[in-house]
Amino acid sequence: FPSAGAVLGMTGSSSDLITEASPKDLSTKDGYARSKIEAEDACREAIKQGLDVRIVNPATVYGAGDLRLRAGGKVVKEVGERGIKLIPPGGTSWISIGDLIRGILLTIERGRSGENYILSAGNVPYRELLPLIAGASGQNDRGRVISPRLRIPLVMAARVVEKGSSLLKRGAPISPFQIEESFRYKYFNNSKVRKELGFAPQVELGDAVMETLEFNRLHDLGENI
Repeated sequence: FPSAGAVLGMTGSSSDLITEASPKDLSTKDGYARSKIEAEDACREAIKQGLDVRIVNPATVYGAGDLRLRAGGKVVKEVGERGIKLIPPGGTSWISIGDLIRGILLTIERGRSGENYILSAGNVPYRELLPLIAGASGQNDRGRVISPRLRIPLVMAARVVEKGSSLLKRGAPISPFQIEESFRYKYFNNSKVRKELGFAPQVELGDAVMETLEFNRLHDLGENI
């Protein structure tokens, strides 16, 4: 079953790696993550009834195919169109679409029923990821990293803006949750899939970004990329 890495939440430190044994983020305000948590619960019930189910939790996916801009395609589009001025101090985990497919096939072939498998090619701080995307997109500005000390003031400001936007019946430009998320780390430990499934990522991050960029251009998913 294709779940998501988002169900495992985030940490406050780049050295605190998330594993399959990490608790689900039951307090998440992300509707997508909540839906995946509920879907995993349904899978657990089906397993109790004897159904053979293996669950994969992919990192953010880069590469061709993101027509709805729900994964890495959205990040590439936004950076390509707007460039980067400020960079949050957190980080994320990533995987190419090709490696994700290979990981899913290995999970089907070698995985154990009832087990979760994190599929990630690596972890990267935003201070490296966003300039990489900007450079690939032809943007010259490499941005400046925001001080971690600004997290609380920015979250509080976003709450004020969100409340004002609600009163005016308008969508807020950014939510407090999104700011909070950008200051934290979604760093995964993929040792389980390496040891149990023989999973070995083959695509470098730069190549996955270029594949995303070319797909967006081909399908006219961004104005200036």
